[in-house]
Amino acid sequence: MKKIFTDVGKVFKGLGSDLWTYFIRIGILQILIGTIGAYLLEFSFRFILFSADQESLRLDNLMSILLNPVSLIALLFFLVVTAGLIFFEMTALSLIVYGAYQQQYFSWRDIFQNTWISFSKQRWLDLPVFLLYLISLIPVANLGFGPSLTSKLYIPAFITGELTKSTWGSLLLPILFLLVIYINVRLIFTLSLISLEQISIRQAIWESWELTRTGKSRLLGAWIVTETLIALLAILIVLLTVWSSTVFDPNGQSLVIQSFFLTIIEWILYGFTFLSKISLMTFLLWEIIHQNRVAKDLVAHRGQASEKRLLLYLGMLLAFLLFMAASGLQLVNQVLNKEQLTIAHRGFVKKAVENSLEGIKASKEAGADLVEMDVLMTKDHKLVVMHDYNLNRLAGLDKKVADMTYDEVVGLPLTQDGHQAKLPSFEEFVQVAKENNIRLLVELKPHGSEPEDYVDLVLEELNRLDPEHTYPVMSLKHQVMRELEDKEPQIETGYVIPFNFGDLQMDQVDFLAVEEFSYPDQLVEEAKEAKKPLYIWTINEDTEMVRYLQTPLDGMITDFPDKVQAYKGELSQQSNYWERLLRIIEDIQV
Repeated sequence: MKKIFTDVGKVFKGLGSDLWTYFIRIGILQILIGTIGAYLLEFSFRFILFSADQESLRLDNLMSILLNPVSLIALLFFLVVTAGLIFFEMTALSLIVYGAYQQQYFSWRDIFQNTWISFSKQRWLDLPVFLLYLISLIPVANLGFGPSLTSKLYIPAFITGELTKSTWGSLLLPILFLLVIYINVRLIFTLSLISLEQISIRQAIWESWELTRTGKSRLLGAWIVTETLIALLAILIVLLTVWSSTVFDPNGQSLVIQSFFLTIIEWILYGFTFLSKISLMTFLLWEIIHQNRVAKDLVAHRGQASEKRLLLYLGMLLAFLLFMAASGLQLVNQVLNKEQLTIAHRGFVKKAVENSLEGIKASKEAGADLVEMDVLMTKDHKLVVMHDYNLNRLAGLDKKVADMTYDEVVGLPLTQDGHQAKLPSFEEFVQVAKENNIRLLVELKPHGSEPEDYVDLVLEELNRLDPEHTYPVMSLKHQVMRELEDKEPQIETGYVIPFNFGDLQMDQVDFLAVEEFSYPDQLVEEAKEAKKPLYIWTINEDTEMVRYLQTPLDGMITDFPDKVQAYKGELSQQSNYWERLLRIIEDIQV
């Protein structure tokens, strides 16, 4: 334990003595990655879409992009650009830390040259290996294992959420997560070895696996202690800064003062994030040097990099003022969207079985504006309310709805989280919704065994049960929605988008429902310009509820409509800038 704290002390001493170098050089690196790098990625991605004559990348057009020779080449170019940027970022970080450790420095020219050397060591067969390695980083991206380009990636909630709803999924998911952590710990030297030893990704993976075979508990323990101390220090400074904002602006009414302190807090949090990454790289560097795995021709310059302090100070001041203006805009826009609809996802599943009649009443009592529900077609072409194609999860029956008749399906006993219900027909569901005076958001879920006149059969039921067409209807199948829109324009049709990169696909539908993973702010602006409502699903985290309640979104689909309504009440009572500052801090993801 004493040796662990000795190592921790050495790391903090190094961070303190080289803080200015890290702050300036890593700041420049992030500007390069965030501007030029982001532009290159955006340009190459747009070229993929352009070459395939598509507006965006979605599930339903993925194969058309992959099967187009030009867009496939463009995709390979995009992957090479992404790999090149990651090589540049990790090489720069490794050399900055290595130079500081040797009390030397690498010029930006040296960094570019060494990036090219590391990149040129790779072969085309290494690209798939590199991509697989990056994919393995996604579940633990926010733990500091990988580059900043992948730090905001995560597994979408609609995947993990569905997995945890089954017994096997809830058991398997934590096991898989622990397995991924184990793999990433074993491969933790990979990117540093590529940069410092200048070897291929395959060789780096093998060497990292060997390096972490035994005797690294001290290294791991020292890193965990360092990360904990850095986190505690960051929290302490943020709390002191928040307290200072109340001293200078007791009523929280000054936009300028609160913007100033919000900018300081954001810089502190991002700064400590990079210090955390540097500390990890320092521990890795010690082991790489100890194992004599640094390339022999990797030579730094003596002394310190020449810096024009006055220009740097002026640049920092200008950057701070720009960030402060952006912070002020954030604070101004932190306003409750009172018109946003609260949509109960499959009813109120906290109080009842999903897609059950009991869930309708519970949703109404929770304050929901609509109940989202799923419609499947039986073997004899009738409609029932059920999400899963297979009845095993809720009914304990290993049969598909598509293989059973209406009479066999309707009334089956369902069990979920201690609640019981009967599987309802679409007609029953509509009737109970009318009795509770709540609208439905109908999601059609074609399973692939429907007859050719599927849309006509659905439309016949919709006309019978909802002749005024008060219920919006949506589906993952864009073609189904287009056909329904053509045959009955009075029905409000929507397209459900699990993931979307690029512009929105808005033709021939009246609204869109996008999964939270694929939501950037410009999507709302696109939808508003097209005068089409945009819903987001499925929002279950408290911080996300608060965040999206303050956006122009038209509706939020959630498993917890009661929480959303409660936050609406809280936000309507909070108006000063200090309270808005606190909400932003809670939502910051670094």
